[in-house]
Amino acid sequence: MPSHSVRLVKAKGDIAVSDPTCQLRLSAVGLVKAKRSIAVRHLTFRLILSVQDMPIRVPMHSRCIPKDRGILVDRDIPKDRGLQAHPKDRPRDLQTNSKDRDNPRVMTTRTCTSMAKLYEDSSSMPGSTFDISVEREQSRSHREEWWVTHQPLLCSRGYRLRPRYHADWVPSWTLPGSTLAAFAAEDGFHGFKDDVLDAIRVSDGLKVVFKRVHTHKAELDLIRYLNSPDLLDNPYNRTSRLLDIIPIPDDDTFVLIVMPCLRLFWTPIFRHLREVIECMRQFLQGLVFMHECNIAHGDACRRNLMMDATRIVPGGSHFHASWAHPDNTTVHFRWRDRCSVAPVDYYFIDFGLSEYYPDGQDSAVVTGSYGQDSTVPEFQSDEPHNPFKVDVYQLGNALTRTLAPFSAHIQRLAPLLESMTMPDPTARPTAAEALKRFEIIAAGIPDTELGGVMKYEADSDSDAEEDLANEILSDDEPRES
Repeated sequence: MPSHSVRLVKAKGDIAVSDPTCQLRLSAVGLVKAKRSIAVRHLTFRLILSVQDMPIRVPMHSRCIPKDRGILVDRDIPKDRGLQAHPKDRPRDLQTNSKDRDNPRVMTTRTCTSMAKLYEDSSSMPGSTFDISVEREQSRSHREEWWVTHQPLLCSRGYRLRPRYHADWVPSWTLPGSTLAAFAAEDGFHGFKDDVLDAIRVSDGLKVVFKRVHTHKAELDLIRYLNSPDLLDNPYNRTSRLLDIIPIPDDDTFVLIVMPCLRLFWTPIFRHLREVIECMRQFLQGLVFMHECNIAHGDACRRNLMMDATRIVPGGSHFHASWAHPDNTTVHFRWRDRCSVAPVDYYFIDFGLSEYYPDGQDSAVVTGSYGQDSTVPEFQSDEPHNPFKVDVYQLGNALTRTLAPFSAHIQRLAPLLESMTMPDPTARPTAAEALKRFEIIAAGIPDTELGGVMKYEADSDSDAEEDLANEILSDDEPRES
């Protein structure tokens, strides 16, 4: 892949990024102001740059890899012609790996699903360059070919994959008359995980997700059990719904489970305390339900906490570009307040680390670490611990992190969240105790407080990428389809 010099220039008072060789252009239409920041709404990777000394965040394309391939971003551009990078403006959270924190040559950049390191040139002075690769793939990755191979099987079962996963796929941006670049085209995006993919159920147009699971692990049996008719009738059951199980011919190691396509529970942002209360209630109920079934989730963390956003984002969004319209990633999705479309259903997904403990919660003991949250106190030693108390910590910490920017509005909930994340697991409540305390707190909140608009306020520990997206949404009015 050749490298191309990208000039960052002003466009009628806004900012545009132009790549004359590849015809890559991010017009001013894609740029919005968010408080003191300017961002390209439909892209993920960002550089910390400045316009006449005003720090801005310019997200770059979500598929980035280290040096020697890709786009050279020229930092030696006069201010009157565009952008100039200021290393001092780089936020602290971009250097998240402790081993890299003192290394000025390494800048860590986040996406929703992965971390990629971008290595700066040895000089940090204006005039140096560093490499960013924007992957314009006209061929599929090895992990995608599995889905292409099995597309006929899925079609025969009544599911339609996106064009990228058809054997005769031709990149849409290469077709005559196409006006979209690869980064904007629906089929220009692919995910980082090889065991999940979205599709459409042809019979009713429902958007679904496939997950490839091992037949010899507990996950399949547990999700089947939690989706049994008797348990589905329980209003506390917040397990993602199992729609179908598809055997894979000539492979008894894996099957595909089919679930409704859900959305991460914190995006779009909460706007009213009433929405937070309903979300927290359902997740606590779901944890109580699992624990009463003697099942510890093992990974009750942020990216496994989902919601049915069918009415919140009525037009849908791209599976691999959740900020964007499903057909054109330069168009941001349209959304509604949760309160305006209530009730909203919340669910737990991913039971790959879940375990059933037949002797109950009190006697369950495990060792080691697991799940997304490395801050769990029990993981700091090799001592045996109770996995049910780990679940309580994981959920409490997920909610604490999500609600931190709304701290002024959730003071009533703070003591409960603090108790759920106590360093001593014996000091934490059980899931049932936490739910009981929560309902007492919720009952004491007046309607005027529940219905008030919450203001998003980033703090020093916030994730900069998430802050940027939330600042944009917080400043915007919800948009109807």
